[in-house]
Amino acid sequence: MFAICGYCQSMVLRKGAALEDLGKISEVMDDGSPVRLGMTGKLGKRDFQVAGRIQLKWQDGIWNEWFLLFSDNETGWLGEGQGMFFVTFQKPAPQGVIPGFEQLAPGQKLTISGKPFQVSWKETSRCVSGEGELPFAVHDGWESPSVDLMGPGGTFLTFDYSDDPPSLYVGEEVKIESLALDASNAVPEKVRKVATESMACLSCGAPYTPHGGENASWGCPTCGAVHDVLAGKLQTIYERQNPPDQKAALELGMVGKFEGYDWTVVGIMRRASAWKDDEASGGWASGSGWFEYLLWNAEHGQRWLSESDGHWNLLRTVPAHLAEGSQAVMPGAPKRAAFRHFATYNAITTWVVGEFDWRVKVGDRFVVSDHVAPPWILGCERNERESVWSAGTYLDREQILSAFEKGSGSGSLIGNVALPPPPNTVFANQPNPYADKARSMGKLLWKFLLAAFLIHLVVSGLHPSGSIARTEFAIQPENPTPPATVSTETVLTDSVAGSTVEPGIQKPNRFSIGPFAFPSNVGNIVVSLESPIYDDWMVVDATLTDRITGRTWNDVKEISYYTGMDSDGSWSEGSQTASIRFDGLEKGEYLLELEIDRDPAKQDRLDLRVNVKRNKGSIAWFFLAALVLILFPITTIFRSMGFESRRWADSDHGSTSTNSDNDGFSSGDDE
Repeated sequence: MFAICGYCQSMVLRKGAALEDLGKISEVMDDGSPVRLGMTGKLGKRDFQVAGRIQLKWQDGIWNEWFLLFSDNETGWLGEGQGMFFVTFQKPAPQGVIPGFEQLAPGQKLTISGKPFQVSWKETSRCVSGEGELPFAVHDGWESPSVDLMGPGGTFLTFDYSDDPPSLYVGEEVKIESLALDASNAVPEKVRKVATESMACLSCGAPYTPHGGENASWGCPTCGAVHDVLAGKLQTIYERQNPPDQKAALELGMVGKFEGYDWTVVGIMRRASAWKDDEASGGWASGSGWFEYLLWNAEHGQRWLSESDGHWNLLRTVPAHLAEGSQAVMPGAPKRAAFRHFATYNAITTWVVGEFDWRVKVGDRFVVSDHVAPPWILGCERNERESVWSAGTYLDREQILSAFEKGSGSGSLIGNVALPPPPNTVFANQPNPYADKARSMGKLLWKFLLAAFLIHLVVSGLHPSGSIARTEFAIQPENPTPPATVSTETVLTDSVAGSTVEPGIQKPNRFSIGPFAFPSNVGNIVVSLESPIYDDWMVVDATLTDRITGRTWNDVKEISYYTGMDSDGSWSEGSQTASIRFDGLEKGEYLLELEIDRDPAKQDRLDLRVNVKRNKGSIAWFFLAALVLILFPITTIFRSMGFESRRWADSDHGSTSTNSDNDGFSSGDDE
């Protein structure tokens, strides 16, 4: 067992009562960790004690590996970084299970012991300090290449390449409160003092007041200088930047109430879509941009608030096993299967101010894949080192204003909230305002059609209908031979008519039907005409006379039908039937007179069948009633479809979209 002296920071090897000095190691830095050496706790029903710590630094921050001694003599590790905690135990690694370090990349998928895993993080870290007892010797600068993987049910794996062959650690993510840490036996911390560093910008002297937890960088909102932060102190300026072309809607220090808790804006980032361009600086050109606000709550960690063209989303990091599993990705969200891929694109950082728990830099680039199930959004961001999933929900302008009005501590800052105007575009996960109405109207549509049909039946039933008279006439050629009817009497089918056909015919091809009674107050008469005409025509001039008032109605129809052959084959035109309709008739006694003209060259006899009906219903009225009744639901459905069309037009699946070039990172498929 190795131990680090709490007074002189010497690393010693303990062999029974003998101690071997292995050299000194730097003192641990104050990183605001809730865990302390000597604390006791519980993992499930198992007691443990925090026996030691290795403090490691990676490119953009630091994290801790706490060495745990359990009451059953097993040992484990509590990894702590970026507000997350993982308990792992070393397990034997079957031969061939752990690939080479260079063979893995964030987002890559592996199958281990029959279970799917995905690489979430890859980095080579360097030891900067340590304390307490450890199972192996460490020293300043000791390097630890490692790869983290997430699997089903929150299973967590680490491949540790500081050993040869690489070691396998298996565990799971835990909430710090679930460990029931007890500080009564904790060793008083002895931390390195970073001396004489002012709590002010090293460039312009603007004050720096930390709001968040463990921070690795701070961008000055006054001059744009971005600093390294170590142990809560500003170190060096590693980047200078110009302000963005658009002012952020929120300011550092503002407090908003989301999910029932107060969240402080501690960092602001401007990002933009990007694509490869050899002529652009760095080989990448940037396009439309958006703001992302890092929110901090001491008890609940981090959230992100993003704003793009007036559209807002509240987001949180989610485990990969939920983002790629079959269950809900977070409380209240739909299951993973409900999310549909929207777009994959490159996002590049163009400006930062405030605090971040990693070394954020202008030019940082991630490949982003967004999936939507409005109002929810699920996204994966990956680069050469890590693959991170986040999920969130859409918020409208009024919800953002309300949140910052309710946030405690906003004070005078609330007056500085300058939200962009309401959007006139459709965002990826923006709720469809017509969707619910369209669904409900779709369910009611058949009921509206049934109602229209019933109205049609009721209206038709208010007026007695049916055939009044049926007859057939023989149309003679235009010569002195008198015309004759096929039947000597018209068949009156209306029992209430009580009249006979007037037998007198004054001239050839002129006929009378009636008189007949019409008992309705308002109605119509339809005269159906049919003739077996062939390569011929006739013109029927119909006159209807009210015998009581003398009022007349007149209409003329042509019946013609021709056939033939040409180079394209046989043809025909015209029709052997016609119909005449008289509307607006009142109760009374009517006489129908028909006068027929035909081609004088024709010498054969031609039959004409006539059927007179009263109050014939028109299907057009049914369609008109149906149109009026379904106009609103159809309009709502089309509005909903139009909204979705506008949404997906900007996606990778739209008819006018083109996928941005998103290569450059080796990764698995995250669709």
